[in-house]
Amino acid sequence: MANSYVDYTGNGSTTAYAIPFGYISTSHVTATVNGVSTAITVSGSTATFGSAPASSTAIRISRKSSQTSRLVDYTQPSTLTEEDLDTDSLQAFYIAQESVDTAGDALGINVADLQWTAESKRITNVANPTGDQDAATKHYLENTWLSASDKTNLTAVAAKTTELGRLGTSDAVADMNTLGTADVVADLNTLGTADVVADLNTLGTADAVSDMNTLAAIASDITSVAADATDIGAVAAKATEIGRLGTTDAIADMNTLGTADVVTDMNVLGTADVVSDMNTLGTADAVSDMNTLAAIASDITAVAADATDIGAVAGKATEIGRLGTADAVADLAILGTADVVTDMNVLATADVVTDMNVLATADVVTDMNVLATADVVTDMNVLATADVVTDMNVLGTADVVSDMNVLGTADVVSDMNTLAAVASDISSVASQAIGYTWSSSTTMADPGSGTLRFNAAVGSTTAIAIDDLDNAGADVSPFIITWDDSTNTNKGTLLIRKGGASTTFAIFTVTGLTDNSGWSQLAVTHVASGGSFSNSDTCFAEYSRSGDSGTGSMTNFTAAGDSGSNQTISDGNTFTIAGGDGVATVGSATDTVTVSADLKANGGLVIESNEIAVDLAASSITNTLAVGDGGTGATTHTANNVLVGNGTSAIASVAPSTSGNILTSNGSAWTSAAVSVNNANWSGTDLSVANGGTGASTHTANNVLVGNGTSAIASVAPSTSGNILTSNGSAWTSAAPAGGGPSQATQAAIEGETNQDTYIPPDLLKHHPGVAKAWISFNGTGTIAIRASYNITSITDNGTGDTTITIATDFSGAEYASVSMSGTGAGKNLVSQSIIAATAAGTFRLNTSFLGTFASPSHLGGGVAEDHAYVSVAFFGDQ
Repeated sequence: MANSYVDYTGNGSTTAYAIPFGYISTSHVTATVNGVSTAITVSGSTATFGSAPASSTAIRISRKSSQTSRLVDYTQPSTLTEEDLDTDSLQAFYIAQESVDTAGDALGINVADLQWTAESKRITNVANPTGDQDAATKHYLENTWLSASDKTNLTAVAAKTTELGRLGTSDAVADMNTLGTADVVADLNTLGTADVVADLNTLGTADAVSDMNTLAAIASDITSVAADATDIGAVAAKATEIGRLGTTDAIADMNTLGTADVVTDMNVLGTADVVSDMNTLGTADAVSDMNTLAAIASDITAVAADATDIGAVAGKATEIGRLGTADAVADLAILGTADVVTDMNVLATADVVTDMNVLATADVVTDMNVLATADVVTDMNVLATADVVTDMNVLGTADVVSDMNVLGTADVVSDMNTLAAVASDISSVASQAIGYTWSSSTTMADPGSGTLRFNAAVGSTTAIAIDDLDNAGADVSPFIITWDDSTNTNKGTLLIRKGGASTTFAIFTVTGLTDNSGWSQLAVTHVASGGSFSNSDTCFAEYSRSGDSGTGSMTNFTAAGDSGSNQTISDGNTFTIAGGDGVATVGSATDTVTVSADLKANGGLVIESNEIAVDLAASSITNTLAVGDGGTGATTHTANNVLVGNGTSAIASVAPSTSGNILTSNGSAWTSAAVSVNNANWSGTDLSVANGGTGASTHTANNVLVGNGTSAIASVAPSTSGNILTSNGSAWTSAAPAGGGPSQATQAAIEGETNQDTYIPPDLLKHHPGVAKAWISFNGTGTIAIRASYNITSITDNGTGDTTITIATDFSGAEYASVSMSGTGAGKNLVSQSIIAATAAGTFRLNTSFLGTFASPSHLGGGVAEDHAYVSVAFFGDQ
């Protein structure tokens, strides 16, 4: 059963079909009707067509998961979520299912005989054959070799399988070769007439054949007799007379005939043989036969000339008997045509006869019946398309077939099922490894992008240089620099394994890390290794941190309570959790301390014995907490009343009373009372300045309040836009500023450094002579790349140590200044840089070369051109 598709047959009315397989996105579910892609709406486990597929149409609903892009892209570091892991593993699992289903739908090898099998399906879209071993289609056979008339003839021949079986023997084939000559065919045409066949039927009887055998033995005599046929006829006509000669008188007469000549003649006739012959010939039957023979004397002569052939034919009497039937004669008439004889000559070759023997077996006939069904022909048409043929050519190679045989074993299929079940685990493990390129260099310096290297042979390695970027260009340094965060001496375990070769690996204990610019150096101790790494091998680094474990100690920690002094718990101290009122603690053998409280029977917590119980389950408090115990002494309080103390017995409450009242004191109690203020008592609604108010009930929005003696506070309106609050020495007013503010400096003033009372906005600072108009920092090694820049369009690598820098905003001319510095980052920090040519106001050509180190300048007379990893240039001038 397929895992990624389901097939249905349309009935002309159903539009909704079940989807029995899972999917990640509805866009991954597609449908075809008779092989044509058809739109569907997917909802849950149902696919719905806009209109019902026609009756008997072939419907396939399938899942096509994304194979060109990953649905989940892990980054380092990142937070793994169940949803991401499920999506990632499902994508791999679904693609594996779809691949298995695709392989299952393709032509496969029948394990019974290791031959290709179409699994009782038709092979469709097959091209016409051109080679000897090409497959032929129904259309090709019917339009090339099996026309309607051919089928009729084959049907007729098929009805004669018994006769064909007889004709197929070596003797029959030899006879047909003989019969197939032009002369024999002509003779057969002659013999094939109805009259001759009737005569042959008559002659073919046992008696006739016996007679002909007898006649054949005396063929010469018959020939002689035939020569005297006339005389014999005459004698036969004198039978009566001869009878008369037997009388005494006649004998006497014959005595007369006994003359020497007559006697000589009679001696000839009188021999026993002749007399016997004459006796034989003298019978009525013989005379009748001789009369008959006499009538066909010429035929007998002709037959005598073919005595040899007749003998041969006589030896095939049985076969002639078979060929003599009406059906056989009709068949021979068909077989006797020139075309058929030609065909039989072709078919009679040893190779073709062998082929027909092979094809005529029951198994092959059964196979041809199977292949001749409409479904199989359709399948062959499908398989015969250029794409499928190309695919089969690809799949049909010895290597691929070998691979499929390997993958198709029960063990491998079981392994793939196992791997599919842990796809998410595999993805999780893979996400923990960082890809690098292994370098055979042992120099502890920046190994280059995506590269790592050891400082010695694997077993003697004590340091590893690892780049900040992995081999995909991702910056993993935030993760790497945490590898020494553990307080253990052994910070963690680093496994480096070769890609595609699990037996090539190296395991180290990390003891320290130095964070350099662009790379880190790890201090390590070799633990174990296997196999060997080669330069440029792809490898993967997996790190596992070590906690503070082993024989070390926790040092100490501080225990603090709600009150009292903090306690330091050091190695060897016992940390005790003590119980208190109503609370008990119990330690157990499992290093567990259980804290329990004294509870009431109803589950309530006893705060203080017989004083108050809190029923947590019922969320209610029983009894009333007296003032003396910290309560209010009341079970209810009037809404909005103010609670005031009233000795130790209870708490009193003061009602709000009349609207506008305030809480006032008479020196011994609080009451709600109306209060007016006028010269120390309120009156009216506006509080005067003298009483701490403003003397007004309203103020104009945005006006500024200013003092105005004791009577009232004045306000100053904003007035005209741009005005400021100014003083005339005695009052504040809103007025325009006198003389205005500083103006913006012009570009010419900035460039000329003219001393003016102006200001320079940020966007014009670049025009100051002392400000760099453009700058760049780039890596000149390998594929040159800009690290950071300002007002730079691009850089061009002209060769070793030769770079052209293109400036975005050109200078006024080609005369401008530059300051540059470069180095390799490996101790070569004393360099020389010179302008080869400022070819235009917008380009600058830079040469970098090695002069030596500051400590040992070896090339001060002339540098050696080379590319530098760290190059910085700044430009100054007029734009």
